[in-house]
Amino acid sequence: MTKTLTALSVAHPAALAEASRVDEDQRARSRYVALFVQEGKAEQVLADEDHRRLRAMFSLGPNPNSVPPAVIDHFVSSLSRPGRLTAALNYYRANLGAGGGAWAALAQEVKITTPTALLWGDEDPALGRRAVDATEHHVDGPYRLEVLEGAGHWLQFERTAEVSRSLVQAAIH
Repeated sequence: MTKTLTALSVAHPAALAEASRVDEDQRARSRYVALFVQEGKAEQVLADEDHRRLRAMFSLGPNPNSVPPAVIDHFVSSLSRPGRLTAALNYYRANLGAGGGAWAALAQEVKITTPTALLWGDEDPALGRRAVDATEHHVDGPYRLEVLEGAGHWLQFERTAEVSRSLVQAAIH
């Protein structure tokens, strides 16, 4: 069903779970999840002061101006519609909150066989090197890691040309 998979700034779920258990650096990078899984509180904190904290998430990392203000405004406007922010946070609640361990356990059993590329900025504030390196162990198909030096989390904005080139390269092989 899928010809190729290109992941931007996200490790295999089992690799991330493993790194979070053994690596203090990844635990520190993932501390935001503790807020995101708190139903009601996360919505309130992220919506306070005209969504100040939600907006700030798009400015984290080495290139704080890479996501254009108009794009941030669009994201915030969309997530401000009733139920949208809760729906986005429910991803974290289902996968990383109470009971989320089952998701990581299932992911441990599932090997990716599709040709896969992981693009990762070496200054990503949310995803550390250990989870990135461990991803390879969960891919049985052809695998390629592209480390974008000096890049953060929002690669599609920070390194548009490199992301586009990688997607095209994956599609023609």
